[in-house]
Amino acid sequence: MRLILVLFTILLLLTITFLVVVLVVFTPGDRRLFISFSESLVVDGKNRHYKIVNASPKNTDPQPLIIGLHGYRDRAEWFAAYSGLHLLAEQEDAILALPSGLRNSWNGTFCCGWAWQNNAADAAFVLKMIEAIEQNYTVDASRIYIVGFSNGGILAQKLLNDAPDIFTAGAAVMSGVGDKNTLLDISNATAPLLLVNGTADAYVPLKEMQPDVAGFTFLPAFDSADIWAEQYDLTGKQATTEDIFTRYTWQNDTNRQLEQLIYETSHRWPSWRLWTLPNEVPRSTQVIWEFLSSHQS
Repeated sequence: MRLILVLFTILLLLTITFLVVVLVVFTPGDRRLFISFSESLVVDGKNRHYKIVNASPKNTDPQPLIIGLHGYRDRAEWFAAYSGLHLLAEQEDAILALPSGLRNSWNGTFCCGWAWQNNAADAAFVLKMIEAIEQNYTVDASRIYIVGFSNGGILAQKLLNDAPDIFTAGAAVMSGVGDKNTLLDISNATAPLLLVNGTADAYVPLKEMQPDVAGFTFLPAFDSADIWAEQYDLTGKQATTEDIFTRYTWQNDTNRQLEQLIYETSHRWPSWRLWTLPNEVPRSTQVIWEFLSSHQS
């Protein structure tokens, strides 16, 4: 009996601590994110789940749609929390869709984890999710954007190629277009793309391919940018140093078709919100939105 009482007391204290953290540390936007219900659909015989943030009822003014793809071993909610994409969606009156990868991974053709090893139908899942969102909410089809971090960034680039008529623009953060053995097929891609990389990223180095890092040997970030520039017939790469990053553009790019931002950071979301969770969108996320929202198909 005493043991049960002790266990009950410990559980009660843990619950109170959790509630204090939720109320004190999390912002109202964070609380709305974590308590929101998941939607589900079946793809390739598997139940797939996603969350929707800031969607207005059907038949209201059309809203932009942002697809946010988490990284390997990550979770959709935490990805939104540290990137601030959920706060951005509320700030810009956009719908944010947060799909979940099987076993916290995505099939990006050359990476990563269970989804890649088992050839999960992740591209089909995301596209079917978009169809469901368009049926249930009023989406501005001329402003459908996709943002992915790491493994999610690989899938984001794949989707720009697989569904060029769907996506208006995309952003791939701490990601690349291939590894030592495989390159993504981007021959059909037409949408503008923002690449975001870091100077101290051990997984996606800037200039030289590194030996095996935790089982990965990814193409250098600058090589990925060159491959995308070739796809878009861009020449004359040039650098501009700004306050917290270096921006690379191409001289004959008149449509902001391709840009690359280099932050002084490791393999993480630049200026992420952890651990303080401020009630504001990180500067890096604002910069991504500035690029994406400058495009409308």
